[in-house]
Amino acid sequence: MTSLEESFKTNWQHLVGRPDNHLKVVLAFSGGVDSMSLLDLLMHLPEELRPQVQLAYFNHQLRDDSPIEEAFVQTQAKTYQVPLTVGHWQQPEITSEAAARKARYRFLFTVVADQEADVLLTAHHADDLLETILLKLIRSGAITEFPGLKAQSGVQGYQLWRPLLPFGKQTLRAYAQRRQLGAIEDSTNATDFTPRNRLRHHLIPELKQENPQLLAHTDRFARELISIQELANQQLEADLAQLMIQRLSGGGVKGELGALQLSIDHWQLLWALLWRRYLPQLANPNQRQLQQLSQLAQDPQGHHQLDLGKRWQFRQHYQQFEICQQAPMDETPATMDETSYQLPLNQWVLADFGRVGLFEQCPATSAARVVATLRLPFLPNSARLRHPHPGDLLRLANGQRQKLRRRMINQKVPVTKRNRSWLIEAEDHILWVENIYIYKLSNVQKTAKIVYVLVEHQ
Repeated sequence: MTSLEESFKTNWQHLVGRPDNHLKVVLAFSGGVDSMSLLDLLMHLPEELRPQVQLAYFNHQLRDDSPIEEAFVQTQAKTYQVPLTVGHWQQPEITSEAAARKARYRFLFTVVADQEADVLLTAHHADDLLETILLKLIRSGAITEFPGLKAQSGVQGYQLWRPLLPFGKQTLRAYAQRRQLGAIEDSTNATDFTPRNRLRHHLIPELKQENPQLLAHTDRFARELISIQELANQQLEADLAQLMIQRLSGGGVKGELGALQLSIDHWQLLWALLWRRYLPQLANPNQRQLQQLSQLAQDPQGHHQLDLGKRWQFRQHYQQFEICQQAPMDETPATMDETSYQLPLNQWVLADFGRVGLFEQCPATSAARVVATLRLPFLPNSARLRHPHPGDLLRLANGQRQKLRRRMINQKVPVTKRNRSWLIEAEDHILWVENIYIYKLSNVQKTAKIVYVLVEHQ
């Protein structure tokens, strides 16, 4: 038995886990040397390991020799006595490599479903792995995109295996030649039309001359990287749990940054995981956006808003954040809420949230709650309950003044609540702002008037 056949058998046993000749597989078959070699290797496995093979061929109908290729595939299916399903692409006027690939895999997974197969097999090999790694390094360098090709992966709910991944193209060509296997060569492979072809024809041969062990090193790099990613994902899952993610109506999410002390790079990986887990419908953030998100998460202070495109926004209020698709928030809405109520002294007034009033003495009621005790230099005959206005000022105990907006920022009042807060004003003095401010005299005199602010919620 040849070295490749022995190595393939060992690798197949590792993929399957145990002898199982009832395993039903669909082989993505093009008639090229790679898929021809894979078919031949499968059919020469020991009977106890040999799966039930179904071939699937997709004719893109983009080349003049496509009918010849399809006829060759039909012949090979008869030679090996394996069933074959053929699909044809009714392509649009404008085609692309990505569109062709998407159509091909849509067809392949349809065959898997129709045949009730267990696994889809492709003939990707070690050179394909190296090319993919280099392409991803050129295009983005994002660690989440590496290594790109795995021996086993789940795609669209199906199992996808690549049993030739440890073996190089040269090894497969030698096997096909020794076994006298016919093969169809895609004429476009000889051109420099695609980035992959340019790498294949020019850069990779030079790299192999630098070190003949390049493919072995690529295989080791990919396997070790996958192991490291699995370990990293365990930590990222624990980090993600600390964000306390909750789903919002409309497909968004909200959460809390908490006390995570992570580096910028660590945060970028965490945001990427959050996107994959909770926001698959939203385009992944670009590198600049990931850096901005990570910087905000590293030092969560104040209020920030980041445009993610298509009306999606990231909004942060100190430790809290949300990612949602809404119109941009503004701290000062174009239309102010002018709802207000006059508050005669010692009388209840019905507001939209319940009853409220200013009293010199607390009424005998168990439902009302004293929200503030005011010590005033005057006794207001009437006051006004209203929402904040731009330019509102607070009087401080030292006699200075402070903008109400600044006090709200200091007290970490969310932007969404600032303009909906309630305050009480009398004789051009703001006496009370819910939860954040109570008027105080600079020198409490014996003649100070004590007034209680009572609220009875509905």
